[in-house]
Amino acid sequence: MRISRTTRDGITMLHIHRDEAGLIETLVSQLMSLYQEYSPPSIELDPLLASLDIGGSSSLPDDPALARILPNAYEDDQQASEFRQVSEQGLVNRKVLDAEAVLVSLGSARLETEGFEGQAEALLHDDLPAYAGAADNETLDVPLDEEAFLSWTKTLTSMRLALAARLGIECEEDLDDEPLDEMEANTRAVYDWLAEFTEALLHARLNQ
Repeated sequence: MRISRTTRDGITMLHIHRDEAGLIETLVSQLMSLYQEYSPPSIELDPLLASLDIGGSSSLPDDPALARILPNAYEDDQQASEFRQVSEQGLVNRKVLDAEAVLVSLGSARLETEGFEGQAEALLHDDLPAYAGAADNETLDVPLDEEAFLSWTKTLTSMRLALAARLGIECEEDLDDEPLDEMEANTRAVYDWLAEFTEALLHARLNQ
């Protein structure tokens, strides 16, 4: 994966290996399923409130991943509960829209054969391992304007939070713990990759 930018119009250009794109699509699809299973029509809403994206549960989700993604806004239990009941549905809906935007941008890139080829003016991040030595036809060029950039960074962050919960990572020191088995080691590798991916995107945007 490489990240570059076009200074002329401020678009951050993501050059992503097809295997990396496939991994992102899988993770985003799993994240969307998590949202949709948690916040379906099972929460009974008044039609007017539903149209305003108002509604939600009264407590933290039971799933640790969702609890990490949708934390309480206040330390006080009553305040946290009251705020969640009027804001949670809208937050989940926005997260779903962000995740969908990521999938749409990758789908569009698969259909685009030329895109912004040759327009990138500055390489802003070293190649990540999956990209090294890749042929041009093995990569997708994904142009990210400001709105798409925000959708990507917010969705990548949510995926990292979900994986952190699954791995039991509560603080930086937990990253020093050895994985228990091969599955956990693979999940940790994906977590680390998402961290580097997010950092690269932010670095690219901040240096425009």
